[in-house]
Amino acid sequence: MNKLSPVLAFVSRLIIGFGMLLILSMAIPGEVTFANDDSLDSAEASISQVTVSQYEQNISGTKRITLDDLSEKISQEDSFILYIGYKGCPFCRAFSPVLGDFINKTSSVVYYLDLEDPTPVKLNSVGLAFLKDDVNLNGTPTVVLVKKGKVDSNHNYVGSDTTEQDLDSMI
Repeated sequence: MNKLSPVLAFVSRLIIGFGMLLILSMAIPGEVTFANDDSLDSAEASISQVTVSQYEQNISGTKRITLDDLSEKISQEDSFILYIGYKGCPFCRAFSPVLGDFINKTSSVVYYLDLEDPTPVKLNSVGLAFLKDDVNLNGTPTVVLVKKGKVDSNHNYVGSDTTEQDLDSMI
């Protein structure tokens, strides 16, 4: 019996059990500013009064995308707007009214990569490499303009202080 088999089985269970958020936090080097359970209470009080249900309503005009879907769009060199966030993030919730207003006034599709999506991902995924190397994902919310499968470095916004004017500049 191969000694690596139990290790690989354990890693596989971790990936499936903890989902994309765990993978991203391990795969992206440097400091990552995703909210954790300990910081949510204080962050929610000082950053966002937007509830989870309001957040979901504000982003309802987005089109959800999985990491596999993202990989395919990048491989096909598509152009699109990508929003990366999750409902547990108070900064994402604070930003959601701005995103909602932008979505309501534009005909552009905004794709939503939900970091709490439990869909299993491949560690060698094109989408995961894209988030790590091209987007340089280091916090949420993040909104990027992707042109022909590449991030437009002039349109890569991180944080709840992203304005509707910033988003307007993407179209």
